[in-house]
Amino acid sequence: MYMKNLLCGLLVLSIGAHLLGCQGQVASTPKAATTGKGESKGSEATVSKEDSAPGSLEEHPEYGNWKQFGVGTIVRRKKTISNDKETVTVTTQLRLVEKDEKHITVETQIDVERSLSGKEVNPPFQVDFPASFRLPPSVKMEQFLLPSLKAKQVGEESVQIGNDLFDSLKFEWTEKNEAGPMSVKYWQSQRMPGRFVRQEQNTESLNTKSLEEVIEVKLVKDP
Repeated sequence: MYMKNLLCGLLVLSIGAHLLGCQGQVASTPKAATTGKGESKGSEATVSKEDSAPGSLEEHPEYGNWKQFGVGTIVRRKKTISNDKETVTVTTQLRLVEKDEKHITVETQIDVERSLSGKEVNPPFQVDFPASFRLPPSVKMEQFLLPSLKAKQVGEESVQIGNDLFDSLKFEWTEKNEAGPMSVKYWQSQRMPGRFVRQEQNTESLNTKSLEEVIEVKLVKDP
């Protein structure tokens, strides 16, 4: 029962990361709120209020990444979480639905399939990212771009997805939880919509492993 609960917990963390709009990243990034239809609730107003706040005004990392692609660009990811009792597969599709000089909007749709209970298809939702945000004075931009504050860059690797190679930065770190240490390996590339390329997690004490990777990319050029 404990191992099953752990598996469910990892699944919640996985989906939570997507809800934050970081496309697999552990660290969250600030973003403008959206309505249920994905309509922006005043990205411009958010930036204006931040103008009087301390800290430097920086380009939002998600905006800076997605703006290089055209509306209609799609990324599909697949994550498999398994232990001795069950396997859970999470398939995530991200689609760029709107872009201008003030914000971008990304639509996310997540399907969850459990080996013991079948498949659940969830409705899509949209997240709006403003072009800029106020970086807290105590945080450096280099830290903000990390997948986790614990992450250490250990090298660079080219990851093949379909017929394309994505030059990626590779990070490694260890997360601590009540089940024991969890080792994490993470690849990200600025050439990939959403920057996320691949992530491996392993909790040896419970024989629980997860692998998430991009399985399809459809790039659209601006007209």
